[in-house]
Amino acid sequence: GSDYVDYLVVGGGGSGGTGMGASAGGGGAGGFITDSTTFQKGSTYTITVGAGGRTTHTMPWKAEGANGENSTITNSGSTLSITALGGGGGGRGWNHDHNVDGKHGGSGGGAAGSIGDYGGNQGDEGGEGEYGQGHNGADSAGFYYAGGGGGAGGPGDASGGGVGLSNYLWNGEGIMYAAG
Repeated sequence: GSDYVDYLVVGGGGSGGTGMGASAGGGGAGGFITDSTTFQKGSTYTITVGAGGRTTHTMPWKAEGANGENSTITNSGSTLSITALGGGGGGRGWNHDHNVDGKHGGSGGGAAGSIGDYGGNQGDEGGEGEYGQGHNGADSAGFYYAGGGGGAGGPGDASGGGVGLSNYLWNGEGIMYAAG
């Protein structure tokens, strides 16, 4: 036998970068997946909830954002595998040695703002969001303006993170998920 199941899976959110001398990019939302499928009675299903990203740099003022962890649903027979990617980490803003691009993830991390004084670095790119799970992080808007991380419902921009998506699956009331 089997049961028809509605599911919603959200990956862990990416962390924002840190900045010193330039603004840092925002973290992207974890990937957002909702659908229906058949679960087989008697099968074992493993559900993993991905943690949010955390930076581990020894100099925290120089840290780039870290990706969130993936969230998954799998079963023992390998017939089901659902993976919502962790959100992309935001780019760091640093005086001289930029590592400013946002990272790819469920939704992409935002790029750090360039400082202009050290060669510009304008046009730094936000990370790409995974198709069907989220949106891109915003590119740098130049000089001190970093990009926001992407969300499930829209891309990040220069004024903030992308919007999430509302879902009515659990209690009939809209709950917002996966904003950047």
